[in-house]
Formats: sequence, structure tokens, C-alpha cells
Amino acid sequence: MKVLYAEQQANQKSISNFTGALMGLQAGDALGMPAQGWMRHDIKEQFGVLSSMKRGMLVKGDHTDDTEMAFSVAEALWKTKSFNGSIIAKTMVDNYSSKRGYERCAVKSFELIAADFGWMESGQSSFYANKSYGNSSAARSVPLALIYSNNMNDLLRYSIMLARITHVHPLALEGTKLFACAIGFIMRQVDAGQSVEPESLIDFLEMKSEESEYKDKLRLIRKFLRSKPEVGEVAEFLGSSYEAINSIPTALYAFLAHLDSFKKAVIYAVNLGGVTDSLGSLTGALAGAYHGEENIPDSWKRCLRDKGKAARIHGKRMYKLWSSQQMLSNGTMSRKLSRM
Repeated sequence: MKVLYAEQQANQKSISNFTGALMGLQAGDALGMPAQGWMRHDIKEQFGVLSSMKRGMLVKGDHTDDTEMAFSVAEALWKTKSFNGSIIAKTMVDNYSSKRGYERCAVKSFELIAADFGWMESGQSSFYANKSYGNSSAARSVPLALIYSNNMNDLLRYSIMLARITHVHPLALEGTKLFACAIGFIMRQVDAGQSVEPESLIDFLEMKSEESEYKDKLRLIRKFLRSKPEVGEVAEFLGSSYEAINSIPTALYAFLAHLDSFKKAVIYAVNLGGVTDSLGSLTGALAGAYHGEENIPDSWKRCLRDKGKAARIHGKRMYKLWSSQQMLSNGTMSRKLSRM
């Protein structure tokens, strides 16, 4: 009976990390939304420290394109039970809401998909293809990373394919891949009952990185974790703008520099200024995957558009898909061992 109870507790903790990743993304997105595009000193002048949900371009607690696309990906994955680029693209188009601040490359790609362009050509054919270096494709990779966290080869392949629906710039593709890998790494550590060691995560991402710009940023994160620089220095050198190279490493640093607290990490990220909704969503996904849903402030969850209901549903579904991947993998391994 004690063993069964321990297994139930472990499973419950895992589900919390799945729901936490998606609810953390949504909460960080909603927290940063009111200050989107603001300079750091403007945030300080208006709010002191932005630490509670406010009204902005959307109503208090509402989310932007980052969350909407991540939920669409989760919806499509649950529908097909595996990666299907055509269904994912169609679902994102069907759920598209112009008020949520989508990147221009995504909007144009959606228009092409709606006009029956293939999903593999939509990003490349967009008028904004050469400028598709934003970070939104990274945010929507979270559900994918949750499912394929223990299958890194599939995660690498599918994260690039997912990004290419709207983004084809090498820095966006690389950023999406590395962010998905970071979520996958965190979930593997959680599954093993181990903590995340910053140096180990950076080492892992450096091994997966193929672009020198990201290798430079990862080295800078390592340096900053040791030197603990002022906020202005982080925003200046890691970046706080919408380009993937200037926001994904920043979110990674915000998470790793505040490993003890979901709340501290996300507040730090959104108060850097710039693309605050994306910094919040990316940091929130990383921290939520690590700390679990229960460590997201209740006051934030109550303010969310649906009080976190959709994130919780999608997270539980991604847990089920991940579990089925594990069973399939274990079954394959068992068959291999039986033939030895």
C-alpha cells in the first residue's frame, strides 16, 4: 500500500509540472502583457515593480499570442496523438485572434495556410520570411517539449518543423529548438527526482546549439550567473526585444538566476522591459515546468482569463501523451531485450 501511495504521489507531482509549464507560460504572459514594449524605467515609474496583473492592451489577466498558439498546439497534439504539422497549422489558424499581438510573419503565414498553402511552405512563402526572427515559435513549442522530453531526437526534429510553419529565419529556428530542449531537460530532471543544475543545463544547450550567436549568449549566461550583474546590464547584453536571440537567452537567465522561486523568476523577467509578455511567458514556462503548478501564486491564477482551466486541461492531456510515449518506448525496449 505504501508503494502504491508513493507511486500516486510521484505521478501527481509529474502532472503538476506539466500543468505548471503551460499555466506558467500563461501567467507570465498575462503579467507582462500590460507593459509590452515599455522601457524598463517606464515600468518602474508606473508600477514600481510589476508584480501583479494589470490591464493593458487586453483586459487584466488576459494573454497574448504566445499562450494562444501554445494552447492551439496542445489542442492539435491531443487530437492527433502525435506531431501532425497540417493539423497544428490549421488549429492555429482557426484559433487566431487579431487582438493578441501576433508577429507579422505569423499573420501572413496564417493567411497563406487559409488559402490552402501547405504548412511546410507557409513560413517560407510569407512576405516577411526574411524577417521571421521573433520568439513566438519558441513559446508554442512548450506542449511539444512536454510530450517528447524523453525522446530528444524527435523533439529536435519536430520543434524545427513546428517553428517553420511561421518562422524560417535561422535564429528563430535555433531559438525554438534550444528552448524546447531546455523544457525537455527540465522535465527529465523532474521525472528523475533531481534538481536543475545551471551549469549542466547550459552545457546541454551548448552541445545542441549550432549557431555561434546562441553559443555566445550561453557563455554570457554562464558568466552572469557567477557575477550577478545589474538588471540594466542583463537587458543590454542578453537583450529584451522580440528577436529570438534577444529574448530566449534572457528568459533562460531569469529562470536560472532565480531557481528557488517561480514568482521571483517571472517578476524579474517582466521588469526588464521590452517584450515583457514574451519574457514573462518564456520564463514562466521554464519555471512552471520546474516548480509545478502549485508554486504559481494563487493571486495570479485567479486573475487569468479562465483561472487556468485551459492550461490545466492541456497539461493533463500532455501528461497522458507523454505517458503513452513512455509505454511505447518501454515496450520497444522490452521486445529488444527479449530477443537478446
